[in-house]
Amino acid sequence: MSLPFDFGNSEPYTGVRPIPVHRRRCANIVVASSGPEEPDLITTNYGKIRSRNGALLKHTQRDAESIFRLWKKQEEPHLPVELQVLLIDPDINQFENAIRNISKKIRDSYQNEIGIDLFFAGHGEQETGNLILKDGKVTPIQFLELQSEDIMSNDETRTIGIFLDSCYSGAFLLHLAIESYENFNGFKFDNGLASCLPDEKCYEMDILQQGVFTYSHLNTGNSYIDKQRFNQNILDGNHEEMIRDLQGMVGMISSPTAFITEGKQFSMSLWKHVIMVEGDFATVEMLDEKTDYDEIMDRITQFKQKKSLSSSWEDPPTDST
Repeated sequence: MSLPFDFGNSEPYTGVRPIPVHRRRCANIVVASSGPEEPDLITTNYGKIRSRNGALLKHTQRDAESIFRLWKKQEEPHLPVELQVLLIDPDINQFENAIRNISKKIRDSYQNEIGIDLFFAGHGEQETGNLILKDGKVTPIQFLELQSEDIMSNDETRTIGIFLDSCYSGAFLLHLAIESYENFNGFKFDNGLASCLPDEKCYEMDILQQGVFTYSHLNTGNSYIDKQRFNQNILDGNHEEMIRDLQGMVGMISSPTAFITEGKQFSMSLWKHVIMVEGDFATVEMLDEKTDYDEIMDRITQFKQKKSLSSSWEDPPTDST
């Protein structure tokens, strides 16, 4: 949900944004879960951040409800409500049943002409990015297998897409894309957004009451900010004004997630075999029988290092006037 601040009509950032303005027609499963640990808060210039291995349910729920409202609005009036599911702190059975039910409805009523988009806010497993629920975890293979029988029965191809605001989500994104190409012929991986690279945690910020990545997509900003004013708000601990500044900032820089977390978290996306890191092209990798996860990781790591050397996480963007 966008915060109700209006900065006028200054020109926003016009570079590459790794999220489409108009989504294709698809069913939606939107999930919020809490993190299982209690990590220490990290102090940044812009507020305290918490890694999502200790995600607070009230923050992930806000992420999920905001995305659910946005997707529902984009799909109306074309998609029935039974193909739009919001799950708050589900157990593994509730999650699996939601996938199965929607998958069968797509098979029976739509002949697999529409796919499934998954949003998840919470914690991901280290190395794999597997989605952590309160009594289990979801792997990329599970997500595909829960639908595969319905697809093969009609000899059709179904699109899938994901939007993850969870730790190590880049790993889940890459494994899902590779599995859908190599081992599940009935799927077409359409697009994916991950809040962080495969070897990174991701963060939520208390003054935003959301994950940094989700916030950066829901609040596109509409104004440049004044550097001196922003720095003074930080010194004064003026959280209300800092939120105003952050909202304006994410609309004018290409790396809002990395900037707000001071380089601790780099978002990534995969569109039509193109891997992007914080809105910049990192590598073009065609998925085929020779696809190598480790090789892709090496390229992403090298790109991150170059981007970090050319960026500053200390100085906010300034007013152009």
